[in-house]
Amino acid sequence: DKSKSASKHAPIVLFPEISSERWTLSDQSEKGFGANVLYDSISSVSIGTLVAFVCDDQRDILMLGVIRSIKDMDIRHFHVGIEVFSHKPIYMELVNTAFWKDTGDVYKDATLLVSPFAILQTLYLRPDAAFGTRASLVVPSIKYEPKDSFTLKIGNDVRTVQYGDIIEQKNDWVRVY
Repeated sequence: DKSKSASKHAPIVLFPEISSERWTLSDQSEKGFGANVLYDSISSVSIGTLVAFVCDDQRDILMLGVIRSIKDMDIRHFHVGIEVFSHKPIYMELVNTAFWKDTGDVYKDATLLVSPFAILQTLYLRPDAAFGTRASLVVPSIKYEPKDSFTLKIGNDVRTVQYGDIIEQKNDWVRVY
């Protein structure tokens, strides 16, 4: 019974405006979770809001998802449907290649021209077999330019990467391959 296994979890849900709060998971599906939420908690969220959460019994696994539905349950509660994008998303900073200046030693001497668009703060979502998702990035809408390319450095490996197709776009975020 999926609802019984999900009810053991007590997720701590994180929002930009709220440090953390507890929601009670009420059900589980192939794509995510359902949670019962007090009316007081729901004022800062809407359909399309990104949520990061952990469950009490799996505190080392941060999940990232999006609110897909909000339904009235009773006078004090909503039911929120969350589609999970990823377990353990990775925070990354990418350097826009338009602002990258290679001064010979890429690892020590690379410099940036001053610009608010030089560094892109993003979440890398690894492929997740549990949810059937491919690798993707979640980026702020305000910094999304489809033709931009970025320098990605992981250890001694430096690569130039570009956005792929848009998976989903909301007012404040874009998810791309």
